[in-house]
Amino acid sequence: MQFYMAGKLAASGRVAGLYHRPAYEPLLDELRASGERICAYPFNRPAFAAFASIPLSWFSYRTALLVAAVGNLLLLILLVWKLPAWFGLPAWSRPCLAVFPPFLLAVGMGQDILLVTVLVAGAVRLASTGREAPAGVLLAFCAVKPHLIWALPVALLVAGKRRMLWSFLATTLVLTGISLAAVGSRGVEQWFALLRAPSTDYQPGSMVNVRALALHWGAAAGIAAAAIAALGLGLVLRRGSFQQKLAASLLASLLLSPHTYSYDLSLLAIAAPLAGLPGLLLPWAYAFSRPDSIPWILASLASLAWIAARAAAQHERAA
Repeated sequence: MQFYMAGKLAASGRVAGLYHRPAYEPLLDELRASGERICAYPFNRPAFAAFASIPLSWFSYRTALLVAAVGNLLLLILLVWKLPAWFGLPAWSRPCLAVFPPFLLAVGMGQDILLVTVLVAGAVRLASTGREAPAGVLLAFCAVKPHLIWALPVALLVAGKRRMLWSFLATTLVLTGISLAAVGSRGVEQWFALLRAPSTDYQPGSMVNVRALALHWGAAAGIAAAAIAALGLGLVLRRGSFQQKLAASLLASLLLSPHTYSYDLSLLAIAAPLAGLPGLLLPWAYAFSRPDSIPWILASLASLAWIAARAAAQHERAA
């Protein structure tokens, strides 16, 4: 819904109201008049992403839903096809990826994380073949969900991937400029207010981060988990290989982000092979029928700790 309405606002020249709830009322009235039972859910991505949603505005709301679902299914097929080839995953990983719970949740909920996963995978693939500048550009477009990739630029800096880092920063600066020009300073204020609103901070107990662990097991557990994630990331950034740095950065970004939902764990499909942990993609999660995401949180923490231990051991052997 939010992508459709953001596309409508951008296509009609009303993108300045992207984070202003009253700007959605005419669209909501129009959709309700056509029989849709929907409520206001303002766009909460960076403003530049609204322009990418314009094609959805060319259709009716129902058709746009179908277009988005088909698009996500095509992205799912692309990931199942390409990830094993790009990252050297074993043949059994393809059926596992086809039923990977975060992927299926993203399709069912109409989320854009599969597109972000394709972009991150493509950027890593380009970097591995020496094409760092286009890799940085591709990675910059993942800033549509900045809270999930915040540690990656740090990994690029520490790993000495200067061309990739500079192209990432330059492209991000352009996208930031587009966003600021679209909504203005007032829009930026409204965006930060929206990020703190209940509509964005939906069901924090079901999130897949250390915050959710604190809500279920107490503040001490959350602090301990955050410390493990931060220390693990620091150790890998200091002693790990480039692939290990990328994997640890993705895991730390997911765990320490204030808003990480189950479908955002689609990025684990990249972190797992980079870390040498293809078993993380096995359908083990189907054995747990829980309303929370604690198994995923613990698995992510354990994976990050394992990468840190392995990086330390490899560093000692090299020394």
